[in-house]
Amino acid sequence: MTGAQPLPGTAPLVLSADHELRPRPEPSPGCTPCAYRFRCLALDDDDTECGAESEPGTDPVRAQTWPFEHLRAHPEHTGFAEIVERPWVMWRGTRA
Repeated sequence: MTGAQPLPGTAPLVLSADHELRPRPEPSPGCTPCAYRFRCLALDDDDTECGAESEPGTDPVRAQTWPFEHLRAHPEHTGFAEIVERPWVMWRGTRA
């Protein structure tokens, strides 16, 4: 491969002979940064998911503070999912 190298754990997915899907390198023009947030997975009394979510942010460590804040308000809510939004781009002409 030529050009930008994939992030660890995000190997490019080749879709055709002349295009390759890759994580978009940051910073690049028009590229939004990765966004991190958490969602509560706890079930409420009616067996529906709480679904409360933190606000998205660009600092993954800061995003991890929200589950603790939510837990203080809801001590029985102990399950969470991390949601990561990573921009990807279709690269053309990268195959040899």
